[in-house]
Amino acid sequence: MSLIEKEYFTLAEVIDALGMPWTDIIYLAENGHLRLSVLVFQLPVDWGYCDHTGQDNFDRAGLEDPSNLTGLLDLGDRDAHLILKNGSAAVEDFKAKPKEYCNIADGARPQTFKKDDLLLRRSERARLESLIKSKTAATRAEHFTHSHRYREITINGHRISLGPRQADVVRQLHEAALAGNPWCNGKELLRNAGSESNRMHDLFKSKRLEWPLIINSDRRGLYRLAISDGLSPLHNSSSNRGRNSSGNTKRPD
Repeated sequence: MSLIEKEYFTLAEVIDALGMPWTDIIYLAENGHLRLSVLVFQLPVDWGYCDHTGQDNFDRAGLEDPSNLTGLLDLGDRDAHLILKNGSAAVEDFKAKPKEYCNIADGARPQTFKKDDLLLRRSERARLESLIKSKTAATRAEHFTHSHRYREITINGHRISLGPRQADVVRQLHEAALAGNPWCNGKELLRNAGSESNRMHDLFKSKRLEWPLIINSDRRGLYRLAISDGLSPLHNSSSNRGRNSSGNTKRPD
């Protein structure tokens, strides 16, 4: 755990923290979805403003005096791709703001950067983490489907058939998760389902192997659907009709 607040991170430590494969990083970088940077020290650069005069042609209209830069410079998509693919690449220019340019000054030593030199700014890491979080939530949400009366469900790739009381409990848990209150009291779930069992485990004893795939327990009497973290709350008030104070759905008469 870092004891300081960093302004940038090595690509390797970000990948390790997020558990991303290198192939995903290469794809994001070469398609312009991830901006990689490098750290330079007293690097002579030419920079200024430019006007677009045609396809791939630019007129350097606002040439500034060469400067020696120390700090982070962003890589273009092509250079980032070459470094990731080949392990290193010689870089002549850097990503600049629209209608600006930033090149290594004429006569300066060429700059070769390696994969270990690749960095992510703090803002870019935050954007990547946000992207992964939203994709993960959407993927988890898609991992649960059910028939009309929940007698057939598919959860995390497993297709499971349920009895009527079991299905009613799963329905209650699913609706509670969608409403943003996934944890439910086990005894109330059983009562609402019309079950004569006093323990959730007894109701699902015929599904001893599938039970851990369907329902999570806090071991203190509360239960939730095993993928509740991946479900988005409903905003339709009609979906909450008939709920009691615990967030469960009352069994219809």
